[in-house]
Amino acid sequence: MPLFLAAFLVLSALLFDSGPLYSAVFAVQLLLYALAGVGYLIRRSASMPRAMAVPFYFCLVNIASARGIIEAYRGRTYTTWTTPRISNQ
Repeated sequence: MPLFLAAFLVLSALLFDSGPLYSAVFAVQLLLYALAGVGYLIRRSASMPRAMAVPFYFCLVNIASARGIIEAYRGRTYTTWTTPRISNQ
């Protein structure tokens, strides 16, 4: 998904002058990323308005996904810790 979002942003920017629909789509994308940026800046506050929390969460999840994909291609693996089960003997 992160690759498609990046391609969508680049293509929207290239098609910006092609008509009002493309301009509107590009403007909505920029608004989404701007709200996510403001959400990032105020992420430590007690309550974040939903208008910033949703775009921030959306971008955060996609950035984490991109990072995971990049690390997987680099061969980095993670091990998880599991709790040992106590058997009833």
